[in-house]
Amino acid sequence: NAVVASESLAIEEGSSVPVALPEQPQQLLLAITLKQLALAGLTSNRGLLLVPIVLGSMYEARGMTRGIRGQFRISSDDIVNRLPQGISTPLLVVGLLAGFIALFALLKLFSCAWFVIRFYGYQLRAVGDDLRIGCGLMTKVSATIPRSRIQFISIHRSWLGRKLGLAAIRIETAGGGGSEHENASQSVGRRWFVPVLSERQVVGLMEHLRPGITWTESEFDWQPLSPRAGSRLQRIGILASVVLSLTAGFIWRPWGAAIGIVIFPIFIWLARRKARAMRYARSGSMVVFRSGLMTRKCSCTFVDKIQTLRISQSPFDRRWKMATLAIDTAAAGPAEHRIQIKYLDAIIAQREFANLQAAIV
Repeated sequence: NAVVASESLAIEEGSSVPVALPEQPQQLLLAITLKQLALAGLTSNRGLLLVPIVLGSMYEARGMTRGIRGQFRISSDDIVNRLPQGISTPLLVVGLLAGFIALFALLKLFSCAWFVIRFYGYQLRAVGDDLRIGCGLMTKVSATIPRSRIQFISIHRSWLGRKLGLAAIRIETAGGGGSEHENASQSVGRRWFVPVLSERQVVGLMEHLRPGITWTESEFDWQPLSPRAGSRLQRIGILASVVLSLTAGFIWRPWGAAIGIVIFPIFIWLARRKARAMRYARSGSMVVFRSGLMTRKCSCTFVDKIQTLRISQSPFDRRWKMATLAIDTAAAGPAEHRIQIKYLDAIIAQREFANLQAAIV
């Protein structure tokens, strides 16, 4: 009996037996609440996608009523004739204002609905050396990103998002360049890696994305642009305001020329703000670049991930003794931000180029 039992348990030579691998420990890094998704919709302009849909539907409806060869025309007389008789100008202004407010609210409501449907139940987990994402209300989407393949990290903060203490994080991975034909998991894994999170969660999450780094934006040794960058940007703003004023004055006489008087101080203010917003820093193995006025973008890459390093000077750069330092990785695109530091002092740009070149080698 013992022999028979041993034969029944014998395994044929060359056969394989599945071995149960131990489960890797999981750590929940981030869970996005429904309130955060709604706030992300309020700070987003995704609702603008509804505008071409509505306009297209209106065009098609107008075409069906007038025939295949009908034209979509709305003249000022048509609008006036459709208004109620005897309506006063103040009431008309109030009605138009209420219509714009209602349209704005509708677009924001659409943005909120898009975020909730796309990212409902969002969770980001660390599983071994991988990051795993799961989200979706109608369609469940899952994505896995090896931490070792992350080459570029970008933090986006819109103007309203900064007021509400919210941010978003996008990443670029090796072999993961953006494409208009990417599927839902690829889009969530890179372009919408973290669609929204509170400002106090940024530091902890960044240190999980790249173990060993210390992410403290307020303590980085931010280097400004050339001292002449502000003057150069102001001249560009003055030239743009003059061109716009002349164009408007030619189209709409004589009041069009007055546009330049209004926009001149605005352009000067924007030029100064743009010069102050652009900064770069080196922290350990990181190269960090910050830019943007309405949407502030702060991105970083790492010395061991740099693929292309170049310095360039246009004729205007040479006149102002400036240069542009550009740093690229293998997957530029999904983060919608590039480390392209313009208006650097030419000597400082050459020095930074030499230091990074030596670090890469």
